[in-house]
Amino acid sequence: VTNTDQASVHTCMSYGPNYYRTLDGLEFMFAGRCTYTAYQDTFRSVVVTMKDCERYQTCGKRLDIHLNNKDNVIATGSDIVVNDKKVGKLKVSSKHDYEANPCHLHRAVLIEMRGDEYYLEYGTMRIRWDALNMWMITMDEETRTAGSRNVRGLCGNFDGDPLSKLILFTARY
Repeated sequence: VTNTDQASVHTCMSYGPNYYRTLDGLEFMFAGRCTYTAYQDTFRSVVVTMKDCERYQTCGKRLDIHLNNKDNVIATGSDIVVNDKKVGKLKVSSKHDYEANPCHLHRAVLIEMRGDEYYLEYGTMRIRWDALNMWMITMDEETRTAGSRNVRGLCGNFDGDPLSKLILFTARY
């Protein structure tokens, strides 16, 4: 087995009210209690709105996911809306009866529940969240090396360098 020290997937994540990790692995604390862009590129964006986050136990996060200017997903825990239509309760999938369990498929958007977490897949982007305050955005290495341009947000700029992060449209922090 050859270890290349290069991950084939990269995950940006947040849990609780303050912890964040970029796609390139930079970990930081962000105490903002606001609406912010977690990830944005030419075709996709994930905007997070923090709700009631003065304490870890009550902190909730709403995800507004915009995909290719066609599909919009709003997820607040188990409440999921796709293109202004509420998705019914998703059932838990398992390895053995995955095909038998319903999921929501709209165009190229797949949403399903696994255990107590929710998963959305759209091309090379995978988003996972729980009912309260954790979310993860995973991108394939292929996306970065293929030249995904204009990547911005708290997930960083996805250039392979953990120290060149937190670039906004108008400034660098």
